[in-house]
Amino acid sequence: MIKVEDLTKKYGEVRALDGVSFEMKEGEVVGVLGPNGAGKTTLLRILVTFLKPDGGEVLIDGFDISDFANHEKIKSKIGYLPEHAPLYEDLTVREYLEFVGKMQGIAEDDLNEKVTYVLNKCGLKEKKNSEISTLSKGYRQRTGIAQSLIHDPKIVILDEPTTGLDPNQRIEIRDLIKEIGKLKTVILSSHVLSEVQATCSRVLIINKGRIVADGAPEDLVSEEKGKATINIEVEKITSDLIAKIKALGGVKEVKAEGNKIAVITGVENDIRKDVASLVVEEGAGLLEFVHKQVDLEDVFINLTKN
Repeated sequence: MIKVEDLTKKYGEVRALDGVSFEMKEGEVVGVLGPNGAGKTTLLRILVTFLKPDGGEVLIDGFDISDFANHEKIKSKIGYLPEHAPLYEDLTVREYLEFVGKMQGIAEDDLNEKVTYVLNKCGLKEKKNSEISTLSKGYRQRTGIAQSLIHDPKIVILDEPTTGLDPNQRIEIRDLIKEIGKLKTVILSSHVLSEVQATCSRVLIINKGRIVADGAPEDLVSEEKGKATINIEVEKITSDLIAKIKALGGVKEVKAEGNKIAVITGVENDIRKDVASLVVEEGAGLLEFVHKQVDLEDVFINLTKN
C-alpha cells in the first residue's frame, strides 16, 4: 500500500528527513510519533504530494510520487487532514462537504449520498445546516475528518487531529479514528502518546529526521520490560544520598536533576521500602514518591531525549 525507501528532505542545511524507510500494508493503523521538529509533518506532506523529496523513493498503492503524472491518481487514493484544517467558515457543514466533493470530482448524482454518508459517519448529522463559524473545536475537527473521507479514499492521513481539544472531545475523535481504521489504512501523526497507544496497531517514532523505532506499541514497550522506575521529589539532594541509593541491590541506574531523582530498578526487585528509608534517614525531605513500570512514554523519552 505504502512503500518509503531512503527518503530525504532538506531545508537549507537542515535535514528534516534523513534516510527514512518503512512499508505499510492495507488496513494498518500506524501512529507517527516524534518531538516537535522531528520531521512528522514533512513526511506526511511528501506522502500527499504537497512536498517534493530531495531523495529516495515513495510508492503509494504502486504509484511513484516522483512522477508528476501520477499525482492525481495518488491524491484520489488519499484523504488528508492537515494540522490546521482549511475550513470555509461562512459555509454550512453540508455546503462545505458538497464543495469539497465537487473539487474531488464526485459526480452530481452521487454527491448527496457521499455527503450524507460522511455526515453520519463523523457524527455531524445534527450540525449539517450549521455554519462552520459557529462550531466547537471538536465539531470543526469532525468536519475536517469528514472532508478527508468524502471521496472514499483507501488511505487516510491525519496530522495532529486532536490538537486543542478538551479531554472529552479527544475521546470522541479517538473513537472516530478507530471506526475509520476498520475500513481504511490510516496514518495518524501525534505527540500525544496515550492516543497513539489506544488507537494504533503500529508505531513509528521519528527523531531528528530518522526512524528510531518501528513496531506494535506493546512490542516496543516489551523491549524495555524488566525495568521499573521510582520517581522521587525531595527538598534537597546530597551526594551521599545518591551514592547510598546506587549501592542498593537491584538498582540499575540513578538519575538526579534539580530536586528530583529517578531510580531505575528491575521489576523483580521491589526496593521501594529501602529507598524511602534512605531518603528519610538522610533528611532529604521527601515530597513525592511514585513507582511505575515502563510504558510507551518511557520508550519515547529514551529514544528522543538526545
